[in-house]
Amino acid sequence: MTDSSLESLVKSMQDGQEGIVTLQNKAGDKLNFDCVYKESIAPNFFIKIASGAFPTDIDESAPFTFSVIGTTSSIINAKCAEVLNKKTIELTASKSIDPASLREYFRVDIRTQIILSYTSPTNPSSASNWVIKGTTLDLSATGVLALFPSECPNVSNIKIELALSNPSKRVHCFGHLVRTKHNRSGRWHAALHFDQIDNNVRDDIITNCLWEQRRQLRENIQTSK
Repeated sequence: MTDSSLESLVKSMQDGQEGIVTLQNKAGDKLNFDCVYKESIAPNFFIKIASGAFPTDIDESAPFTFSVIGTTSSIINAKCAEVLNKKTIELTASKSIDPASLREYFRVDIRTQIILSYTSPTNPSSASNWVIKGTTLDLSATGVLALFPSECPNVSNIKIELALSNPSKRVHCFGHLVRTKHNRSGRWHAALHFDQIDNNVRDDIITNCLWEQRRQLRENIQTSK
């Protein structure tokens, strides 16, 4: 993304837009905080923590990641310009992250229904067609880990249907099986990678992950009080 495009992205965000900032402390730990976007002179912008205060041991030389939550998702890598006070930090945007590479940032623990199915392209009524219902364990922009009552019979061209909550809708894509593991309870862990996925579906999954991460952050803040 060019400098002008990055500035345009920063300018396009609304003052007060909710998001999540990922930063690093001096011990090397990555920390997530619920925050809001505040306007500055692009490519600079402010982030204000939603509740509590930022830690005092922030590594200002380490990269920051700001994730916008909304109907569309924007992920921005940034550098610290200045820690203004315990609630506000000024950042300078350095690049926008491609949503296709978000697994490292947004692999979120989510429990929701998942349905896997396979239909033979040459014989839709074939006895080899199947459907398995399960529960997700974690979800990202590029794949899902889920728990099923039986083993997945195929490894490729699998239809994956997910019940999302934020936004509330059912979406589907096609993917392949990366690995499986039979656990002691008799159920199967299955990791799947998304191969054929519409950009709008990927955006919905990313938004859902961001909302869930934000919900978990709020829950952690409330339980720590």
